[in-house]
Amino acid sequence: MLGLPRLRIAGLYASMILMIGFTIYTIALTSSGPDLPCGCGGFLEQLPPVTHIVLNVILSLLALAGARMITIHSKTSI
Repeated sequence: MLGLPRLRIAGLYASMILMIGFTIYTIALTSSGPDLPCGCGGFLEQLPPVTHIVLNVILSLLALAGARMITIHSKTSI
């Protein structure tokens, strides 16, 4: 969706919603106990849970900022 200009805003909002959902899931796992089953790959598996949550929040905010910038840009170019 992000590759198609027509669907880019919807893709950014979808990314944001998915990241928020994944953040809530990560918080639920973190509060359930010390043994966390992480299916993450690469460096994400090495991150402490709090850092992982912060990363998810930052990525969610970046998706929101991108959608807002595209919306503002499309309104000013009319």
